[in-house]
Amino acid sequence: MVEIKRILYPCDFTGSSFQVLPYVRSMAEKYGAEIYLLYVARNLHLYISAREQHKLHATLIEKTLKELAVMLEQFCDKHLLDCPNFRQRVAVGDPGEEIVKTVEKEKIDLVIMGTHGRTAREFRQIPMPAKTGHERIDRR
Repeated sequence: MVEIKRILYPCDFTGSSFQVLPYVRSMAEKYGAEIYLLYVARNLHLYISAREQHKLHATLIEKTLKELAVMLEQFCDKHLLDCPNFRQRVAVGDPGEEIVKTVEKEKIDLVIMGTHGRTAREFRQIPMPAKTGHERIDRR
């Protein structure tokens, strides 16, 4: 029997992320699994106004990360509050690399993520079963 204790849900707050949320919740409930919600900020300059870009330094990056953490907290309050076990994290870097790092560090059993209709590079790098919003389950 398959044992799923940890589900990674990389979320970018787009429609495809919301499309797979029912699967994440259902699988977590079915297996009593913990949900790991991950948001990866690829380019922090995209979250900062043009006039503030010249001031891009450690405190501004820290402020931006705090704002993203608040967004993630609000998402969890709205969509996962009734789930007994979930964790959330904001990371900075390449989404594919951060997903793989999280899989390895947290010993993730299943990844469920939305895609934008393309074969995601991060999806191909995941070394275990993964489910996307546009593809069937792919056993790796």
